[in-house]
Amino acid sequence: MQHAFAYFLVNSTPILYRDPAEFRRLIYPYLFEAKHFVVFDLTARDSSWYMSPRRVFPKHFINSLNIVELNFYPVANTFMRKGLRRVVDVLGFRSRLTAHDYRAVEKIANGDIRSAINIIQFSLQCCQEKFTIPDVFEVASTDELFHMLGSLLYAKRQSETEYPDVELGVREDLRRPAPTRAINDTLSMSRASAETVMMFLHEHEPNFSGSISSIRKVLDAMSVSDALSQMWETRHISQEYSSQICARATIFYNYKANRIARGFYAYRRPQWSVLDEKTTQLKRELNEVLRLPGSSDGRFAEIYVPYLSMIKPSLTGSQYRLVSYLTRPWRFSWGTSRDLWDHQLSTDPAYQMALSRENSFKNSLRSSLQEENDLYEDSPQIEDSEYEIHSDDSFDDPVTLY
Repeated sequence: MQHAFAYFLVNSTPILYRDPAEFRRLIYPYLFEAKHFVVFDLTARDSSWYMSPRRVFPKHFINSLNIVELNFYPVANTFMRKGLRRVVDVLGFRSRLTAHDYRAVEKIANGDIRSAINIIQFSLQCCQEKFTIPDVFEVASTDELFHMLGSLLYAKRQSETEYPDVELGVREDLRRPAPTRAINDTLSMSRASAETVMMFLHEHEPNFSGSISSIRKVLDAMSVSDALSQMWETRHISQEYSSQICARATIFYNYKANRIARGFYAYRRPQWSVLDEKTTQLKRELNEVLRLPGSSDGRFAEIYVPYLSMIKPSLTGSQYRLVSYLTRPWRFSWGTSRDLWDHQLSTDPAYQMALSRENSFKNSLRSSLQEENDLYEDSPQIEDSEYEIHSDDSFDDPVTLY
């Protein structure tokens, strides 16, 4: 039967998850030639890779058929917030939660109102004074990120003996079995930014590498990714491509390197993120303290600092404090508190002289401004009278020449 227009909705496919590769092979020709709308209604369960729609419809399959993806939350944020407020009112804790608390619960629940109610009830029982979400819920929200890192760092494979056909054309020492998940899908499942993925891999890779040679090759690939990232103003490339380089190098060179290390591993926050925050703060302080008077160049100080040892200018106290911190000895690492350096610097005679010079300059500037104000007050001033009729100094009177 021929139809001018047809609409097909597929929302019950339990057999679809058994063999997604076979399903894609069978349905691809039909979808490629179909002239009707075909809609697959699948539940997004990012916590389960087996039931995830990304396992059935990977990125390359979606792109090859120009499939449009639409994501719907189970409950809209507006409706969830109203429902949670009513639940809290029934529980008798109306004044305990602020608008910020509701937004924090919504972010972790990700559209699941049952999970949101459980978080609120558990949090109210844990803390009697101020509403605080326990760390266990924060960790659970990033659980998929750690699963992604584990599959990459442990270099998990489907089989140790079977190789894809494309691997048979390379040397035996370079052959790798297929990974348990497609790397593209693994990265997208984590819901983490490309920058976060690269920082975590860079931080924890030395604990999983099998040899110095392997870790050198992985770090070389990460250096390429860093050079391609958006931190470089002259190069513009997708951050996802940079994370792909890191992930593929990690899972390739970590193969057969950590069989004994399998098990629980405690991830920590990448030190690079902390260092990046401190570097940004120092740059901001540098441009404020060493700004050239009358210059509009916000980065002049960054260019000026390397030449201070050659120019040898007279620094003020605040300038000397910052420059001495930038040139501190190696034993004062960037992880050491800056207060410790300031305490040691307080007894430096050169720093005391710089402070004295800065105070003298401020006092002289204050005196010159005071003298200028006094001179301005003593100078004669000509003003128009407010009462023009009785004024003797009006500029509108005619001038008579004798």
